[in-house]
Amino acid sequence: MFGIFGKRRKEQPPVEVKDSREQAGEKPAVSRPSVTVKDSWEKSAERYAAGVLVEVRDGKGCLREVYGETEQATYLTLMLQEQPLLQLQGDEYFCPTCEKILKSGYGLEQTQEFWQNRLNEDLSLEEAVEGIKPILGLLKSGYYVVVDTQLCPTDGHGHLFCEVPNEEEYVTGTCIYYYGIEHKNCYGMWGNNRPYFTVATEPKAKLRQERVDDYREKPRGRALAYYMDGYMTALLDGHHKAMAAAYLHQKVPALVIIPAYCTTHREKNGEMTKAVSAGEFCWNCAPHHLEYSLYKPNEKIGADAMQQILKTIPAYGTIVADEKGKELAGYYPTVDEMASLDLVGEITEQRLRDILDGREVPEEGEVLHYIRALVVQKHASLLEIAGFFLQQYAYCRERYAIIKELTRLEKSDALVDFLIQVMVDYEEDYPEIKDLILDYL
Repeated sequence: MFGIFGKRRKEQPPVEVKDSREQAGEKPAVSRPSVTVKDSWEKSAERYAAGVLVEVRDGKGCLREVYGETEQATYLTLMLQEQPLLQLQGDEYFCPTCEKILKSGYGLEQTQEFWQNRLNEDLSLEEAVEGIKPILGLLKSGYYVVVDTQLCPTDGHGHLFCEVPNEEEYVTGTCIYYYGIEHKNCYGMWGNNRPYFTVATEPKAKLRQERVDDYREKPRGRALAYYMDGYMTALLDGHHKAMAAAYLHQKVPALVIIPAYCTTHREKNGEMTKAVSAGEFCWNCAPHHLEYSLYKPNEKIGADAMQQILKTIPAYGTIVADEKGKELAGYYPTVDEMASLDLVGEITEQRLRDILDGREVPEEGEVLHYIRALVVQKHASLLEIAGFFLQQYAYCRERYAIIKELTRLEKSDALVDFLIQVMVDYEEDYPEIKDLILDYL
């Protein structure tokens, strides 16, 4: 739906971001960037996170996305000046069902603008955005949404944010999640465009244990990330905060920059309307005084220039996650689990009663997502609902999938007793379930 998302507030005047050379007493060579907050809103049932819409004029364009291709593949690379920070690679990059190879360039040598932020303080969203305006000035001119959310310090693929293998491996969560045509309640068949996971733009070797310990003892402030695609973000600032959050088995509070794009929308009267869209947020340009022409498409480069970028990505080889890293990553949901939570939503006690009493009837293809959502929420009624679904003939084709999901859990007395009873009930009709449970036990 087009229009403003959230209660509109008085537009804030532009704030000029000073060039670092001007601070040193030298005359800047170009116009100074200005960053204006055009709108802001609170978190609500309709909006997954509080956020602001900002307009960047005369942006430096140092922090930007670059799109290019070679004969082998296509690439979308987040750059800071001439250094790659994070890269998504896909044979068919703009195919939303194609998982992408994720590579960290580890090229973040923070500029003075990064040191001017106030991300280490506990501030309101408005104050925090004010504190990162020097960084926002590094972006190219255009519109951006900054959401105030929380990120899992993993890639959603079983790796800590700082231990993501830098190798040729396609990674889920790097594209819009595809459920399949049988799932009718998730905007047709697609998942959400929301930031959930993050990957480091600095190598793990730069982490200092004393700083991590400090944030473990006194969690504060926010990290800063840039939204790439699907559920994935590039962690720009706050690597020590993210590592501390991982030790605490918590998500890391973060501001996430989401680039906006210009689109058109056909109104009911047939008139085409210009709009600005960023993830799941959208505004009609005219009523909100947004300049459609301010948007510039992603920078496109030729194969030779793309090869030069590829050469600058350090050859770190395969990054081996240590046992502690694997253990910490295991506390967080996977991409599939997060997608299930998106599809089903929070399962309250009232919803459980409605399911058990027949007032809410999940479709057959959705049952597994309900189980995964309960797993993510660590819900006390997981086994009760699983048993209910197993007993319903309408979901008989989902029985093996339900049990397989349960066998991914850590053993407990209650779970073992439950599975043994299931094995007794279904061993004749479903020998494959019996084998699955025996392998687990």
